[in-house]
Amino acid sequence: ADPSTNDPLAQIYGFNGKSKIEDLVTLGVSIYNKLNEDRKQKLQEERMKSLKLIPQKFELENIVKINLESHNKYRKSHNVPLLQFSKECYLTAEAWAKRLAAEGKMCHGGHKGMGQNLAWSSGDLSMAQAVEMWYNEISKYDFEDPKYTSGTGHFTQVVWRGSTHVGMAVAKGRHGTYIVANYSPPGNYMGKFGSNVNPPVSKPSARLLSPETKHSR
Repeated sequence: ADPSTNDPLAQIYGFNGKSKIEDLVTLGVSIYNKLNEDRKQKLQEERMKSLKLIPQKFELENIVKINLESHNKYRKSHNVPLLQFSKECYLTAEAWAKRLAAEGKMCHGGHKGMGQNLAWSSGDLSMAQAVEMWYNEISKYDFEDPKYTSGTGHFTQVVWRGSTHVGMAVAKGRHGTYIVANYSPPGNYMGKFGSNVNPPVSKPSARLLSPETKHSR
């Protein structure tokens, strides 16, 4: 006779012997873990959905604020008109920053009729840090002999009197962080430096750059 026929566990669960209780415990733990993982995943999905519901208007307002504050604190110290935000400059800067991040390279482009500053870091780099890096080229600029020189073009574009609008964006890729700023009208016209690049009348607040900052263009 089959001994399992008198075993209530065998009759209910289809196996023989009380020694198999451990299998039931293991099965129960597995089911619990699966339910727990499903619950965690559902909570994560709900969290991501809530993040996506953040109004786009708020994000753009924050970008506008950073764009303007990071530039205008320097322009104010040079007594030139403060920049205004340009959505066109921003959108073209955003598109170019994403392309640079995807391709992992640094080159100018996508800014017809605009001036352009680029920055790159192997790690994190904020837009404010990028503008500070560009402005720090002031140490190499000769106000007694105002002209374009290698290594000062970012600074002169930041404070260029004739530029009235800016749009700056950031993108991240496998090779680091890429920042693009587009300016309208463009600066750095030959023969116009004396009337567009004023010496500072006050000193802007100083901040240290991230040591990971590598390159601007």
